[in-house]
Amino acid sequence: MKFLTLATLAALASGALAVTKNVTLKVKSDDATIDGMGLSSIHEGAAINYVFLGIGSEDLVYETTNSTIYDPAIIPQFPFYLQIWGNVIAVAVGLTDDVSQFRVDSNSYLTVNGSENVFYAAKNTNDPYNYSSAQYQAVYYADKSDAPEGSIPFTIFVDSSESSTTSVVATTTATSAMPSITSALYVNASITSMNSSATATAPAEFTGAAALNQVSGVLLAGALGLAMLL
Repeated sequence: MKFLTLATLAALASGALAVTKNVTLKVKSDDATIDGMGLSSIHEGAAINYVFLGIGSEDLVYETTNSTIYDPAIIPQFPFYLQIWGNVIAVAVGLTDDVSQFRVDSNSYLTVNGSENVFYAAKNTNDPYNYSSAQYQAVYYADKSDAPEGSIPFTIFVDSSESSTTSVVATTTATSAMPSITSALYVNASITSMNSSATATAPAEFTGAAALNQVSGVLLAGALGLAMLL
């Protein structure tokens, strides 16, 4: 997995004209337990959010020019891109080789390498903060036979019904390097997570991934701010 430095991201983004849509991601499934839920990301490490199913949906931007999806609001000027690490679906700073796998088909469903039937809702995935003990985490498996026992298949509908298509110019000016990264074993796949001293406490009543987005922003802003001073 290759991560670009923020300086490289800035070079790629500076002056680039992109056609974008404001979107949210919605769950479509034959299982009524999860059908109609939204997808949002939760802080699981420095500049790393994992995607979970919940009541709310995260406000994202779909850049049709290069087919990337990101959250521009967690930390302003540091887009958090939707990406896949092994089996983990994450919203994180930095680009990986997997970001450009996403496409939105003619029926507004999200596909990875041409397939929309690669997403599963799973519990007890051993995520860093153990949110999956109570909530469904969104995971990726290209072969359904590899999906965890008891996981629920679903597709992702890209809802842009309340958005308009616009042209924007990226203005990212960051020049600092990314925080250091270390390897970890997760969901039967080797993934990468960033070093962080941040801690999190699960809320007494969790009503959806979107409820923790503001908390994520505060924690991640501190982590990135420290990295920029190094």
